[in-house]
Amino acid sequence: MWPSPVVRLNRTVAVAMVAGPGAALAEIAALEQDGRLDGYHYLSATKADLLRRLGRHPEAADACQRTLDCSENATERAFLERRLTECRQYPTRDAGSGALDHGRRPRWPSTALLPGAGHPATDSAGTGGS
Repeated sequence: MWPSPVVRLNRTVAVAMVAGPGAALAEIAALEQDGRLDGYHYLSATKADLLRRLGRHPEAADACQRTLDCSENATERAFLERRLTECRQYPTRDAGSGALDHGRRPRWPSTALLPGAGHPATDSAGTGGS
């Protein structure tokens, strides 16, 4: 069946860039329901990033923890451990007003672990912004 689930996951990165993280999160939900990417840590990593970008930090931390549970790569694990700590410390949005509680802003780029994401220092054309 085309597109494959991994291609669909990669497409969510583009959807997030064009239509925003909420639209991409809807695509993640469909992939989760499909089930063919169960245990694929880039699915939970993508979900964690989208949730974080929406200000849903407790859910982002849960998804980040699932990613850690599946990842065996030491470099990815170190990054994810830092991200998890920062997600747990980041302010949450007030459900009623949508306003952010005061807190420290994380230092990691929004697409740092998304499949197919370019280097954060480059623009969409990969030219480094120059």
